[in-house]
Amino acid sequence: MPSPFSYSEYEQIIHHLQATSTILDYSKVNQDTNEFCVIRHDVEFSVERAHDLAIFEKHQLNLTSSYLFQLRNNCYNICSDINIGKMHDILALGHSVGLHLHFGLLEDESQLIDYILQEVELFQKLTGIKTDRFSYHRPTASALKQYHQIEGLINCYSDIYFNYFESCPENLPVKYYTDSRHIWQHGHPLTNTDKKIQLLTHPYSWTQEGLNNFDNFSELLQEKHRLMKQSINNEISTFPVQLLR
Repeated sequence: MPSPFSYSEYEQIIHHLQATSTILDYSKVNQDTNEFCVIRHDVEFSVERAHDLAIFEKHQLNLTSSYLFQLRNNCYNICSDINIGKMHDILALGHSVGLHLHFGLLEDESQLIDYILQEVELFQKLTGIKTDRFSYHRPTASALKQYHQIEGLINCYSDIYFNYFESCPENLPVKYYTDSRHIWQHGHPLTNTDKKIQLLTHPYSWTQEGLNNFDNFSELLQEKHRLMKQSINNEISTFPVQLLR
């Protein structure tokens, strides 16, 4: 058996979902679709790992999916030339790129739709990527229960793709698999027998070799440290070479 959260395990998951359902883009699913598996990746901490996974999906699995990025994230800069380049690379591979909506500046949830529209517009201006989809970052129960429909936009939590639950009932119309917190909280997709599925992963959890939670975050911090050193060194001539080691 491959290591948990390795690319090999991810490949097994995709093959199993292809055998038990039909992988489709969100845009190809409607109320009359009887069988589908939609796949999205919410990018929380690492654009680099999202980029790596997107390349693996396309070149090793012949798969395209959705990559959703945050505007308001202290762990990466959506506006940097390097990250914008990586997002355009992901788009060029055939994947969809969209907004992972952070609720941090939302003062009144009754204004959520206006907030979504403003954030999508800003995302498009900053990245140069026109998008038709969004997901929520740490959404409230009330936001999930409302299944907001916005013309021209795909809400990955609309009732076509997702059914709100407080526990984890066995017979949801759409089975929801997520690797949040580096665990499969609502069942493992390798056990799937359902026909309507949404698969959510977070690219920071996935590496070639597969790592446990502690080792994964340890390696992620080291990656961020190396990137920070490289970034500072590229901007100033006085950065000590000893610190690049």
